[in-house]
Amino acid sequence: NGVLDFEELVLLIHLYRHTEGFTQDELEQLNSIFSSEQKVRQPGHAKELTQVARLTNILTKFFGPKYAAQANALCDELKSASYSNSGDLQFSEVLVWARRLRDDVLKGFREAFDKYDEDGSKTIDRMELRHLLADLGYTLSDMAISEMVSITKERGDWHEQDSEDELDYDAFVHFMMVLRETEGFTRPELEEIKTVFTRFDIDRSEDIDVVEVNDMLHYYGYSTTLEEVFCLLARMGYPKGSLDLPEFICFMRLRREWELRAIRDAYDAQRGEGSETLSAAQARKGFIELALQGQVLPCQWSMKSESWQPGGASASAVDLKSLPIAEQVGFEEFVRLEDANRSIRVQELRKRAGFASSEVLRYRGLFDEHDSNSDGYLNTEEF
Repeated sequence: NGVLDFEELVLLIHLYRHTEGFTQDELEQLNSIFSSEQKVRQPGHAKELTQVARLTNILTKFFGPKYAAQANALCDELKSASYSNSGDLQFSEVLVWARRLRDDVLKGFREAFDKYDEDGSKTIDRMELRHLLADLGYTLSDMAISEMVSITKERGDWHEQDSEDELDYDAFVHFMMVLRETEGFTRPELEEIKTVFTRFDIDRSEDIDVVEVNDMLHYYGYSTTLEEVFCLLARMGYPKGSLDLPEFICFMRLRREWELRAIRDAYDAQRGEGSETLSAAQARKGFIELALQGQVLPCQWSMKSESWQPGGASASAVDLKSLPIAEQVGFEEFVRLEDANRSIRVQELRKRAGFASSEVLRYRGLFDEHDSNSDGYLNTEEF
């Protein structure tokens, strides 16, 4: 009935002491992670233990790669505490530190919510939410935001009176939890990412190393070297040079934000002062610029500038003249069209095994020149 008597309050506090406020599903997930990190039981200890040094891994696996720095800070605090001299933690102690990190996360949510509740209505609308997400490094489409709201509703984390266009603090927290899990990707996008991860996890180690990441980037149309990829992973906070699936999803979010940054720059470069949309002619110029620019990663940017540098791609991979473009194009439509253009360019690049069109023509000329009997094959001597 929404009211607690004294005995019920005592039981609730007792339950909270054992769960630290986590749900049953969350406890099972944490316990599974703890078990994978635990040590062999020590003589005289009936309970399973794990090393203090493993706390960062446990918290990062549970909360996600974006919270690795906060998890590491808590681990350092624990190492410096006088009661941690044994160097080992029970699950109940890990649970306390997980709650500490969750409290920090919720504190951050509250600060962000209050900052962007510009009108003081105790809710944030779609526009305020977009500004908040942008501040957190996310550029999400209306479709992605709507799907995340739907997922929250499916879990029962949404009150009937809550509006999809306005979120109170509780609804906002649930929304952010979904964002943490999905990194802002839609369900089909997540399935594709998981498929790509499995495809390039050649040794089935459940993580992909520098070589496999490099192969994956080539698959997406980037021309990278192993050195550049290793540098990129180090800059992202993965100095070990490999990514598990949650880290890979986070990496793909960053990769998507790099793409969107380039698209936004091209869009803004064509947009007239005071205008929020592009004409069809302006949009085509933007697409040509992006095609000529190619796909460039931060590790390939000029050290003197944070702007995108030309990647040497060919605009001829897409017939821009026949591209159906509306008379006025907003940013989301511009992104959708550029994604289609880029998909075609990448497919063409895969067909050429990563070689430029001019290189393929040169190799075709050499092949035809040495194919003396014109049968479409080179014998050993001709080769």
